[in-house]
Amino acid sequence: MDSAKRETHQTSLARVSHHADVLSFPGLNTLGVSLIRADLAIGGVIPPHTHPRATEAVLVASGHILVGLVTTGNVYYSKVLTAGQLFIIPRGLVHFQRNVGPGKPFLHLLQQSITRDCYRPNKSLWYNTIDS
Repeated sequence: MDSAKRETHQTSLARVSHHADVLSFPGLNTLGVSLIRADLAIGGVIPPHTHPRATEAVLVASGHILVGLVTTGNVYYSKVLTAGQLFIIPRGLVHFQRNVGPGKPFLHLLQQSITRDCYRPNKSLWYNTIDS
């Protein structure tokens, strides 16, 4: 993704970088996809968020990642993924990713959207202990 935007969003827990969407990589125009690389620190997390207009695929390139989501029926699903495994998150569902392994993994996030749309719900909606 050499032509991708190298904008980085970083906290002590996660670094999300190498965005490739139609704004930074015009070759994606009309393809309906955005690509993102995320690196997680030991114990790192991408906090609960949603993509109202995009389904997301999480492909683990290295490490052990806990992926969790909450359905519209308020049912929680989660799975620990290892390198090479894929998890699909349907459009609009609140979800998160957390590093549960001993190392610093990275993952590829693919969204069915030409631009990145990401919204974090207000923390007052539910109690959690996930740093954000």
